[in-house]
Amino acid sequence: KWLARWAFCTVLSRAFEHADSVALFPLLDLLNHGTGANWQQHGDNCGSEGVVLSREDWPQPPHPGGNCRQMSLEAGTGLACAGIGVVAERAMEVGEEVAWSYFESNNIHFLMNFGFSVPETAAATEIHLQGLTPHADCKDYSYIVDDDNAMEVPIMLVKGVPPFAEENLQTALGCLLAPQGTSDTEDLDVWRAAHSACKRLHNDWHAMLQYATAFPQSAMMQAAEGDRQRAAGCAKTAGLAALRLER
Repeated sequence: KWLARWAFCTVLSRAFEHADSVALFPLLDLLNHGTGANWQQHGDNCGSEGVVLSREDWPQPPHPGGNCRQMSLEAGTGLACAGIGVVAERAMEVGEEVAWSYFESNNIHFLMNFGFSVPETAAATEIHLQGLTPHADCKDYSYIVDDDNAMEVPIMLVKGVPPFAEENLQTALGCLLAPQGTSDTEDLDVWRAAHSACKRLHNDWHAMLQYATAFPQSAMMQAAEGDRQRAAGCAKTAGLAALRLER
């Protein structure tokens, strides 16, 4: 059983999405998560800036003899090899740690799946905008699939720590908002949905934290409090934006 548990945890914490499945890539799975600022792993402040890397799948087989060969890709010229590769997005110093961003999420997710946390200024909270249908020309948004209702639910990613300026949430909502100056009524519905979703998440965390008092200083409790505060800040800013449009 311990071997099965070890294998499951290894895949859960180290596997990459690849094609229609997941895969393990030796060496690449050694890269730590970096947020682009001072960041923490296992509670230790590394005190260095993470190098953000982008990932490319290289679909062509290696050139006979084992060497990679040059080819033109849509994004530019690159190496065509079987497997997967990383490309640094900026110059790196000699001896600097190579790190990349796993994804943007809250510390609850990072702690549960990887065992580390990031500063709350680098954490992000997903707000599910249930009941909101993007306008027809809105393509640039993230979503989850609600299998129960067979529909896509747009996601608003709230980053950092409150207070949030309205411009910050406008960026998070993206093209769910109508083009500037075209439809205040449509925007009002979006801001109301954001306010309702953020307030609902805040209330859920508030109720949970009132009962989970056994270890108030634990990393997980602090992560939950960070999520609660982001939801509260989001609800306040979205509520004020909706009130402005109502007037």
